[in-house]
Amino acid sequence: MIRLFRQRVVPTGLVDIMQRAAGVKKGAPELTKIAKEMKTQADLSALNSQTIEKLARLEFALKQFVAEKGLSAVGIQCWTAIQEVYGMSPCYVMGRLTDSGVMASCEVDIYGALTMLIQYRASLCEVAPHFIDWTIQHQSWQTLSWPGTAAMLRRR
Repeated sequence: MIRLFRQRVVPTGLVDIMQRAAGVKKGAPELTKIAKEMKTQADLSALNSQTIEKLARLEFALKQFVAEKGLSAVGIQCWTAIQEVYGMSPCYVMGRLTDSGVMASCEVDIYGALTMLIQYRASLCEVAPHFIDWTIQHQSWQTLSWPGTAAMLRRR
């Protein structure tokens, strides 16, 4: 697979991404732009401005890392590490990344990221995939899934 498709895994620590996010200057145009897009796209009225800024910082840091490394997909250590270290959940950011064409899977699930990338490319990059693991049937009408993020945000 590595030779045929030129796949590569570029590891980095959560600390690196968090340092990138923290290193963006307050009020930077990139943050303002991302935060404005987020507010236009979703109702964030229940969130305070610090949380919205953290979301924007995380998205900017991940996009920066993806661009520097030339990546098409990422597997993010999201549960519970980001909540413990950063104080918020990355689900919305991961969905936005996926919707923008950068496949983002939960739990550092590299095979999940590759599955999403295959689905995305099979759709000729027209439809952002929703990758989810169906785990157990809770009741006849409910199913527990894990993880449930990285869903597409826009219907096409």
